[in-house]
Amino acid sequence: MLRLAPPRFERILQSPQFSATFGGGEANVAVALAGFGWPAAYVTVLPANHAIADAVIGALRRFDVDASRIVRSKGRMGVYYVETGANQRPSKVLLRPRQRRHCARQAQRYRLGSHARWCRLAPDHRNHALL
Repeated sequence: MLRLAPPRFERILQSPQFSATFGGGEANVAVALAGFGWPAAYVTVLPANHAIADAVIGALRRFDVDASRIVRSKGRMGVYYVETGANQRPSKVLLRPRQRRHCARQAQRYRLGSHARWCRLAPDHRNHALL
């Protein structure tokens, strides 16, 4: 997912600019596993012919995460916004509404090999699997 956050401790409506990074629970776990030397693959659906989606795949590969099972098709990429907390104000995560998909139906699109020992299909707003 694309993470957009205002700089420092500014609130979303206070800042004219955002820092863009990639994240999400499943991607973070895949990167951590690869960092510990475990083989990790990330499986999701990303838009075809999309520069930001290409950047996501490049970022995963830089961390030695196998991105060969990412399916490219029509649709939008997941985006979330983060406000970093300050003093008594807690951090806030805002998710952009997305079309909900049923993971069992979408899993048929993934090229999951028989070597997968663990797979998580995230329900609701995300549609990722970690191998």
